[in-house]
Amino acid sequence: MNKKIIRKSLFIIVPIVLVAAIIVGVVFYVNLKDIVFYVNDYPVYTREVEIVANKIKMPERQSFAQKSGQTLEDLDFSKEVDGKTGYEYYAEAVTKELVKIKVLQIDAKKNGIYDNINYPDMKKEMERNNKDRVNNKSQDKVVYGVVEYDEEQYYDYINSNLYLQNQRYLEKNKVLTASDEEKRAKYDEDPTKFDSNKYEDVQMFVGNVVLTEKYQKYLKDLEEKAKVKDEEKVVKIIEKII
Repeated sequence: MNKKIIRKSLFIIVPIVLVAAIIVGVVFYVNLKDIVFYVNDYPVYTREVEIVANKIKMPERQSFAQKSGQTLEDLDFSKEVDGKTGYEYYAEAVTKELVKIKVLQIDAKKNGIYDNINYPDMKKEMERNNKDRVNNKSQDKVVYGVVEYDEEQYYDYINSNLYLQNQRYLEKNKVLTASDEEKRAKYDEDPTKFDSNKYEDVQMFVGNVVLTEKYQKYLKDLEEKAKVKDEEKVVKIIEKII
């Protein structure tokens, strides 16, 4: 190939490659900067912290008001109770809730149920889905539920579905099972929980109760084994939200 042509090609290609590398680097930096803490080395992002913090804001306000002997109207989260401020109590509650969510997401990803557990990917998915739903609505096609999700709604929607789908997966693959003995024992604990119907008439329902309790324990075990890193950063976000 002619040397002039090669030089000309390189003159065109190299700047394009550099620009692409810079764009990728900026996106990576922005995403990295937006990470608050990690659960089993999976990132939890600022927006996730904000969504959960807003969801449990009222019960946390009530809880700290009771702990600190304050009224809701004049609540001061900077006060300390047993060596911790209201911000710290709130941050602990948010972190605990996010660990529950993240271990569920991680398990669902491991089981091949859902890949977009990184929040930026989930948000992009939401935007694509919203666009499709709006288009379908404009064409008078049936759209079930919300036409356009906001971030809080979509986050809850995804996690609620993952909870159910993951349980079904574990049951289908015999990770969770309910033996006849376990079902009978559950029924005998308190038949009134099953409206005192005969065991034979509610056996399937009793089995579902056993499986659900096992699933809750399964997730609880994952939470307790989870490795959480940098969770102290949550407090700074809580201070801004309050």
